[in-house]
Amino acid sequence: MSESAEPLVTREELTVLLAHAGLNPAPAQFEEMFAAVQYVRAMSDRLKRDFTFADEPAHAFSAARF
Repeated sequence: MSESAEPLVTREELTVLLAHAGLNPAPAQFEEMFAAVQYVRAMSDRLKRDFTFADEPAHAFSAARF
């Protein structure tokens, strides 16, 4: 992420998310998580989510064939 870009997740939002998960990281750990969560949020925003019930799963396994 660019230093000038506005963060996708603010420090306050990350603090709330970590507290909700029961985590209380040290300041150095928090900074690492804050840097990483920007990339994680950007990647998750690229995932397709508008699947319908009729859409076929990507992987299907049938034990009856063996």
